[in-house]
Amino acid sequence: MNESIIIKLCNLQQLKTSPFSRTAAHIFVSPAADRAAWRQQSEYQRSLYQAKFVEFWSATVEDCRNNPRALWRTVNSILNALILYRRRRFINHLLTYLKCVIYNS
Repeated sequence: MNESIIIKLCNLQQLKTSPFSRTAAHIFVSPAADRAAWRQQSEYQRSLYQAKFVEFWSATVEDCRNNPRALWRTVNSILNALILYRRRRFINHLLTYLKCVIYNS
């Protein structure tokens, strides 16, 4: 398997599924006003995620301040969910690549 083909197919799949990917890549967004609106929305989203991140971990640490085992259980569940998400995403990209190879053969 050619790695550059896989990367291109993954990028194409992202473009199909995510409007933010299209605008982030500046492929379909040309006017400066659209780009400025996208940046403003992106900055708002980033600050919201950061605030929620701080809020979640502050509350979690406060709730588990006397029970380190509970804190590690929370951390472990989040890490396991992240690993599972990455595996699923990789499998989806691999299936997309294989479909393209089969249909284009």
